[in-house]
Amino acid sequence: MLDWADGAAKKIYGRRIPQVLLMHAGAFDAQMIEPLLAAYEKRGVRFVSLDEALADPAVRQPSQAQSMRGNLLYQARETRPEVAPPPVPPQRRLDRACR
Repeated sequence: MLDWADGAAKKIYGRRIPQVLLMHAGAFDAQMIEPLLAAYEKRGVRFVSLDEALADPAVRQPSQAQSMRGNLLYQARETRPEVAPPPVPPQRRLDRACR
């Protein structure tokens, strides 16, 4: 999903934009937080404050999407589907990885 979000942002906005990492508090997340954040950093992710992310012009412009479902990139993609193909659903990716 990181690859998709980064690529979609570049196609829609012409650049990387700040993303918000949503995690659920659970035993698995607690075990995986360190390796996950390290993997993100190796991929060039730079962590910023929520205030800095929310100050980005991409986040501040009003959505043109008909529905308000999904994150910013899903909504932006709704108005310009030709620009960024939909991501592979995480469940399908997990199913493939676990077989």
